[in-house]
Amino acid sequence: MANPAEPADRRDEMSGIKTLQEANPFLREYMPKFNARFKVESKEESVFRPVPEGMCIDHILCVIEKRSYERGGVFSFYRKHFQVLENRDLPRLPPRGRIEVLVSPRFGLKASYQGNIYETVPCVIPQAKKANKPMREKKIWIPDNLHYYK
Repeated sequence: MANPAEPADRRDEMSGIKTLQEANPFLREYMPKFNARFKVESKEESVFRPVPEGMCIDHILCVIEKRSYERGGVFSFYRKHFQVLENRDLPRLPPRGRIEVLVSPRFGLKASYQGNIYETVPCVIPQAKKANKPMREKKIWIPDNLHYYK
């Protein structure tokens, strides 16, 4: 027996459908009727708040990690070194401190210190050279014949 909650015209239309090939033509005709019956008009106004002026949403929607930097604004990030570029419009960084590293596919890698965003560049840290000291000859200690080891 058919479901009494379904409209009579739908029960009559679906009564002969038994295969997928029969269902596809029925759905092409039935979908516009279904949508006309159950559609809801949308609101014209946006439900999203506007982004405040001066706020860059890219600096919020990114990966943020904390790092310590050394003199000259140099920090390491995943075995690579970067230097923070200072800008005349932004305050100078103290000699040592902590920054937030901002990573995004849109802008690359930037540094944030106390809410100020700084550009960064890759840099190479020179390795300390080992002094080439001549190897001393190792003297082998041989106890004399009167030693108690012998």
